[in-house]
Amino acid sequence: MEKFTEDKTGSFYSYLSEGCRLCQEGAKMVLFVTGLCPKNCFYCPLSDKRRGKDLVFANERLISSDEDLLKEAELMDALGTGITGGEPLLKLERVLHYIRMLKASFGIEHHIHLYTSLAPGRQVLEKLADAGLDEIRFHPPQECWNDLKNSQYANSLQNAKELGIEAGIEIPALEDAEKVSAFAEEMGVFLNLNELEFSDNNSEALLKNGFCFNPTHPVRLPDPVNLPGLPLRNVKRPIFVPQYIRMQSSSAKDFSESQRILQESLTKSLKTVHWYTE
Repeated sequence: MEKFTEDKTGSFYSYLSEGCRLCQEGAKMVLFVTGLCPKNCFYCPLSDKRRGKDLVFANERLISSDEDLLKEAELMDALGTGITGGEPLLKLERVLHYIRMLKASFGIEHHIHLYTSLAPGRQVLEKLADAGLDEIRFHPPQECWNDLKNSQYANSLQNAKELGIEAGIEIPALEDAEKVSAFAEEMGVFLNLNELEFSDNNSEALLKNGFCFNPTHPVRLPDPVNLPGLPLRNVKRPIFVPQYIRMQSSSAKDFSESQRILQESLTKSLKTVHWYTE
């Protein structure tokens, strides 16, 4: 049984990738590169403001130029960037441009990770690696979870690892997640298991699929591990716990990112700031 650490947001982990560590500290800028996406996940929490729209946001700032993006990163003293969407790889050249620009502006130590629901081929991954991508997190659709070993995601994970990109899987805490967990262990990659989020746009679909807003429901793992507050309903079967796993509460990312972004922004905007935390 892996040893788990619990953080102040209610998340549990046995391993943190560098991207997760910086996100936990609130040290990463969130770069939303497009709201376009070929998938139709029922649990997607994207707002109407972003869903289906080819817009770019850095944190909550609408970006219309490279200068806007760099200013936002400087304002929060970002130590890294998480690239998300929509589906970022639908705008591959845009992604490559931003990776190169951020590395050139803030140094190669500026850590960049990317989320994708696609299974890109080696050529695309080579371009990402050459641009400087540090980490990639794959989000295979739920209908693929039963046979990931024979899917293109297995090839993408292996290629990413061979190219020096830290690779992992990030999925919501849904039924059959234990199959993804076993696959991650077999592939030797990390797994992030996220609590589902209710939003204005996905609440009807979540309710239709039998979920309810009840943060006290536990994920039942093999004894003696019991992780409270992760899914909105119980996983019916025990989850095999891989070596490298993080189980994140829905409040975790919002808490860490928002606190640090606000703190850094205020510090640069005001002459004197007294920052209080509970």
